[in-house]
Amino acid sequence: MNESKPINITSIRDRIFKEIFHDERNKELLKVVIETCLKINIKGVRYIPTELPQGNYQIKGKTMDILLDTDKGKINVELNARKSPYTNSRNFSYICNVYIRNTLVGQDYGENIDVIQINLSFGLGIDGNVYEEYLVMNKRGKRYIKNLKIYEFNMDKIMDFWYSKNARMIKKYKYLIMLGLNSLELEELASEDKRVEEYMKTLDSVTVSIGINDWIDEETDQRFIRNTIEREATRKGLQKGLKQGLKEGRRTLRTAALNLLEQGLSQEQIASACDMTVEELNRLLDEKIK
Repeated sequence: MNESKPINITSIRDRIFKEIFHDERNKELLKVVIETCLKINIKGVRYIPTELPQGNYQIKGKTMDILLDTDKGKINVELNARKSPYTNSRNFSYICNVYIRNTLVGQDYGENIDVIQINLSFGLGIDGNVYEEYLVMNKRGKRYIKNLKIYEFNMDKIMDFWYSKNARMIKKYKYLIMLGLNSLELEELASEDKRVEEYMKTLDSVTVSIGINDWIDEETDQRFIRNTIEREATRKGLQKGLKQGLKEGRRTLRTAALNLLEQGLSQEQIASACDMTVEELNRLLDEKIK
């Protein structure tokens, strides 16, 4: 075993996920992940820019994780490292945006092209179903539109198949399980699958190329979190806003906290780094600051 390999890094990290799966060279890896979720074979995969429209939507700078055009329709893949109160609303706005764009491009209101969102969600717990499928329908099950589908996969439950050594389910969901495994764990899974081995090598390469290694312990991680918040605060004029007690400062703090939540940091980590309680942080996040 190569002792220099980074062992604490997985694709649960937002940047790692995007670095791997938003790369044309790794298109086949992305395909097997999607095909595992949808239980179909897809062809003609083409990446679509993930930057959301600006203008009236007021969402400049917001991007989806992955957006593809395939022979099965438009497919949006979102990695949710932690479920937050706003995650579903945010992701639903993403897929609705894709649906609107698809309609505008097609110049009609036909339902011949499917628009699909796949959510790979951590933080749901190991109870419940492996995945849920959400459709637009009435209480009697009559579909309102036929071509919008949302899937949410419970990654906690799927990862539990690995840790409980459930061989049958590991074989079924190995391409989802690999996303939550570090390099040492991947060696075991890769021993029986060439695609997993390819993913393992790609993960190692990406983590080295962006300078992430296994020296990030808890103390260092907390320091990095504080540094990140301070940089965010400085960049947006947060410190000046806080000192003057201006409304803009509180708005910027809220924006910075939301951004860090989206990057996968927990409320406890952000609250600690900001020297506030989780309750105070939640009140800040719930505020409607004009």
